[in-house]
Amino acid sequence: CFDRARVSAAGKGGVRGSRLPPRLATVLYNLLDRTIRSRMAAATLWLTRMSAADKIGQMTQLDISMVLADGCPLRIDDAKLRRQLRVHRLGSLLNSPFSGTDPRCGSSGWNASEWRATVEHVQAAAADEGLPPLIYGIDSVHGASYCRGATLLPQQLGLAASFDESLAAASGWITGKDSRAAATPWMFAPILGVATHPLWPRVYETFGEDPLLVARMGAAVVEGMQRRGGEGEIPARAAACMKHFVGYSAPRNGHDREGAWLSRRELEQTYLPPFQAAVDAGVQSAMESYQEVNGEPVVGSAALLQGLLRERLGFEGLLVTDWHEVGNLHDFHRAASSPEEAVLLAIGGSSSLDMSMVPTDESFSVLMGRLHARGAIDEARLDVSALRVLRLKEWLGLLPPPPAVRPAPWSHSEATVRLVESVGSASDAALAHEAARATVTLLKNAPPCAGPPQQQPLPPLSPEPAPPPSSPGGSNGTGEAEGGAAVGVEECDAYLGEGGGGCGWTERWRCPPTDPGQGDVAADDGTTGFACCCGARMAAWRTSRGVGGDGTVDDERPPLLLPLRPSGEGGSVGRVLVTGPAADSLGRLSGGWTAHWQGTLADDEIRGSRPGAATPTLLEALRAVDGWEVDHLPGCSLPGTAFAVRSSCAQTNSSAELIAAAAAADVVVACLGEDPHTEKPGDLDDLSLDAGQLDLVRVLASAGKPIALVLVTGRPRLLHGVEALPQVNAVLQSFLPGPHGGAALADALLGRFEPSGRLPISWPTAASSLLYPHWHPTPRSGGRCAVNGVSSRGPAVGAGTPSRSSATARATAAWRGPLGTASPTRGCSTAPSP
Repeated sequence: CFDRARVSAAGKGGVRGSRLPPRLATVLYNLLDRTIRSRMAAATLWLTRMSAADKIGQMTQLDISMVLADGCPLRIDDAKLRRQLRVHRLGSLLNSPFSGTDPRCGSSGWNASEWRATVEHVQAAAADEGLPPLIYGIDSVHGASYCRGATLLPQQLGLAASFDESLAAASGWITGKDSRAAATPWMFAPILGVATHPLWPRVYETFGEDPLLVARMGAAVVEGMQRRGGEGEIPARAAACMKHFVGYSAPRNGHDREGAWLSRRELEQTYLPPFQAAVDAGVQSAMESYQEVNGEPVVGSAALLQGLLRERLGFEGLLVTDWHEVGNLHDFHRAASSPEEAVLLAIGGSSSLDMSMVPTDESFSVLMGRLHARGAIDEARLDVSALRVLRLKEWLGLLPPPPAVRPAPWSHSEATVRLVESVGSASDAALAHEAARATVTLLKNAPPCAGPPQQQPLPPLSPEPAPPPSSPGGSNGTGEAEGGAAVGVEECDAYLGEGGGGCGWTERWRCPPTDPGQGDVAADDGTTGFACCCGARMAAWRTSRGVGGDGTVDDERPPLLLPLRPSGEGGSVGRVLVTGPAADSLGRLSGGWTAHWQGTLADDEIRGSRPGAATPTLLEALRAVDGWEVDHLPGCSLPGTAFAVRSSCAQTNSSAELIAAAAAADVVVACLGEDPHTEKPGDLDDLSLDAGQLDLVRVLASAGKPIALVLVTGRPRLLHGVEALPQVNAVLQSFLPGPHGGAALADALLGRFEPSGRLPISWPTAASSLLYPHWHPTPRSGGRCAVNGVSSRGPAVGAGTPSRSSATARATAAWRGPLGTASPTRGCSTAPSP
């Protein structure tokens, strides 16, 4: 409607068939034209007034430490700030002063008001120097995690388990709202890497292994983050930053920043679709990645950053480097012979980078000025990137038309005051609790074992799945279990996926074929076809589930372990032993990027500051339940320090003490996890969960009491059979649900809701199956994914799987397009790559 021809055409048709006079149409056009020019020309007007040094400054981003005063209290050093603005014409700042591993000056972070005061101070100084406002970028990856008092949400992998776009969009909205409240409206999120190597320490920051799921959830988060705020709020919007383009999540050896080798097909089918979806959703910025792809550093690749990102995907927004990546062309990648050549390689030629995250020296602007002065980088190249930076500032509502003026104090705007006051609200906490619940996946639920403890050796590491007991009389070869109803392929598939144990690759291929290619060796009883391996065992399996041959349910079947019912409420659980290193820790529920870069284990740094935002640990939530007694033994202790994720959990209680406490309890709840981490400090050489935690479960199992195992790791860790111990009757899993995860997991154990989560990433059961593709059959899987090596991407539940709650239907209905199946358990062919 802003085009003259379109306005005139509208005039001819009129409203409700009436004709709009041509003169009125022209007046309307001129009015709209002036309005648009006045609102959209600020970036261009600023550019026309800028010198080359000003434009280079817009392309420069420094860490806030470059302008902070020494000592305490933490504050901006005016002399340092003025130098960066006056000499280097700085355009952007990033990061939190508290991103290190420890609190500073007695604080773990600034709240929204303190952030605003700091940023307002910077913007006033920029205006005094005749510069446009700076844009402040920060890692808000699961909520505004560097803003004290802001609502923290599940990490992306946990959120992906919900398969719920509406929940992802709501989480994005809270993150964007709180970031705007703190005047840090540029969020370095979402992470759109597809997690194809489970060793990678940033798996929990992704939406999982499936390109379609990552694309849908990522686009929803972008839309939520970038939704416009209320009238009069400053900033009016927040900008998402899709990262890391591209292939960062596919390191060859699973270590952070290791290079990726990707075929064209892998790149096209697996790693590009999420970025395309974000571009289509209107994402305003992007970040390139640390590593090399096929031997070429991404930061210096015109083919990837110009040809693929700009031309192929159609991305028109701002492109920023990751930390020190321009310098890394010389320091790390060894692709440039000098820092100056590194700048030329990254910015000159056909590159499409717009901003360098320098971040802790003045080299970039100095070298850029030198290259421009000698003509190696021309003015037109500076114009392109500086204009993109200015347009983003304008889109955020930060950029007034020139000349520069000091912004009014934020406290002068009632709308902005309300925005700041909304940080950490009770409604946000309720959403975070709902999101934490949605992360919970039920992996196993079986009747408690009966009788004395099993007097047998502990299972070996990496055991092969044991076949289930054969049914007396076997099968008649047509899928008809003796004395029962026909066993169909769908029921056999359910049996395969729900942990019955048999019909693995070996058993399946002992049968002669009923269809070509199904098998070529007869079973011992001479039966034929697919049903000979499955049907012969189905009767025993159906009986264990309380299902008769006619399909009816036996009400006398043994009760499942979950939900736990306190004896004070008429249940059978009077005493619970809670143990494990993650049972009494919000930090291990929250992961990295929580208050600090590597996260925190100081729960006081995480807890909500409002009465309605209580965030108990799992132990605290279970102790708050009336009707039972709760004992606690840590069992073992993780190091609790950054850079120590390879360390084992050190035993803190003797085996005798643990066995006695378990024997005195009716149920044991063992919560296993990892210390928080991200990036290089989180590198692992072995995906096995540490021996200390595995041994803890084995010791507890020797007491013979039922165990509910709760897993809160940031990546799928090898469990070496502890989940299959006879005493481990239930397994709940949640990929870092955040500080509301303790209450959510307690709710799941107590049956206050039925877990509807689904695994967004395959869970390997052996080291040899880490890199099996989930999207098509492999020889080992006998035509199916997830048999004898890699678990299903749906719940691998045992006998007595509860019916799915309405939350599953809600999550499924939220998808904007088909995902291939509405079943909670997704097989290998149900989610084709885009």
